Amino acid sequence: MSYITILIIVLVSGVSIEWFFKEHLFHSLRGRIICAVIALASIAIWDLYAIPRGHWVFTGQGILGIFIGPIPIEEFLWALWVPYLWVTIYKAAHIISDKKRKGR
Repeated sequence: MSYITILIIVLVSGVSIEWFFKEHLFHSLRGRIICAVIALASIAIWDLYAIPRGHWVFTGQGILGIFIGPIPIEEFLWALWVPYLWVTIYKAAHIISDKKRKGR
């Protein structure tokens, strides 16, 4: 399975959970942009350190082949979509937990 396929599954899962629970992570464009910039800067700094040192390599198999410097585009998408999924799951778990507590 290619990296982008996994990332699309992650994105669709996050959007589906957000839609199902009707709980949006961001209520303003400014908040979205700030979080995206922080996530992208963090992954770029880490990858610029780690890739040349061989912590991991991107051989071309399973990736699109679009690079920004030494970093494949999928890494940037990962920095945006995977944390989005986890925060969405976290918020959904709180919604479920609150409903169970109120039901007691």
